Amino acid sequence: MTMKRIILRQIGLLATVALFTATGCGGCGNDNNENQNPNNMENNTSPNNTTPNNTTNCTAGEVGCACDADGGCAEGAACSGGMCVGAATSGLSVSSDLARSCEILLEEKGGKVLGATYGEGLKGALRRQSPNVAIAISASSDAAFPASVASIQIEGDASSVSVKEARCFDAAGEEIGDAEVTLK
Repeated sequence: MTMKRIILRQIGLLATVALFTATGCGGCGNDNNENQNPNNMENNTSPNNTTPNNTTNCTAGEVGCACDADGGCAEGAACSGGMCVGAATSGLSVSSDLARSCEILLEEKGGKVLGATYGEGLKGALRRQSPNVAIAISASSDAAFPASVASIQIEGDASSVSVKEARCFDAAGEEIGDAEVTLK
């Protein structure tokens, strides 16, 4: 497969994610693939170092406190709306060694997908439209996906998010009928 065809396939995958977002809400989708930094938010000149009970004994980056200056949180937490929330991480895997790209639709059933980190040698995009999250993943070169294609950060119980639909494609852009995508 030529690099031109791989690039065209990646553009097609990203267009699918954009179409998914625009179809259900007229472009009002919210991209939660990047954490928000409270220091860069309009009219906010200092980090919010208070707890939900408005006490000042809060360390930025800890659960229940503002995200740190880099928009991050301590292990076991993720930044959501400028605050650190408890988060679980689930690995996303693809069963076929032939897969070079996948379109995945996750369903939130009580939990909330906060973001994703993609495996080495992969590119990805994530778009939310609750209760669904669309993810497009593609290999940067003509190589098999790693064992874990992505780590999905979930607010709440990790079992509250599941794979609703998935389609994977080989190096020629042909759909792989028996590729199984799992979230563990």
